Amino acid sequence: MIPGSLARRYARALLGLASSAPQRDKLAKDLDAFADLCRSQDSYGVVVLTVLASDRFPVAERKKLVDSFMRRLGADPLLGNFLHYVVDRGRMEGVPDIARAYRRMADEAAGRVNAEITSAAPLTPDAVSKITAALEHATGKKVIAT
Repeated sequence: MIPGSLARRYARALLGLASSAPQRDKLAKDLDAFADLCRSQDSYGVVVLTVLASDRFPVAERKKLVDSFMRRLGADPLLGNFLHYVVDRGRMEGVPDIARAYRRMADEAAGRVNAEITSAAPLTPDAVSKITAALEHATGKKVIAT
């Protein structure tokens, strides 16, 4: 884990590298997928992020592992280069924080906002769409409701 301000700084740098809105959204999707992969465990029960963040393994080997994950995910090559930089700086433990910060920044840049709807009883799809429409009207942004 890295401080929130540092995660935002890395996320802002990655956002600045995106050349278009579709690439920005692809990077967000790929970074989220990579962060999920980092939280998973290998066949020995070791969390993948532990290996990627460990100084016990040479930087070159950790970069090769990142590259293999990038190929497996079909990720944008720009993200691979960015993650190499993160490995070089010894900040791999912060990838989940960077991914969250990047997702927020990418959504903000695209005019989207996330909303969590909590209800005492299950809502019908019609009720959810009405709530979403009301929130979109109130905020003037595209609402992603969960």
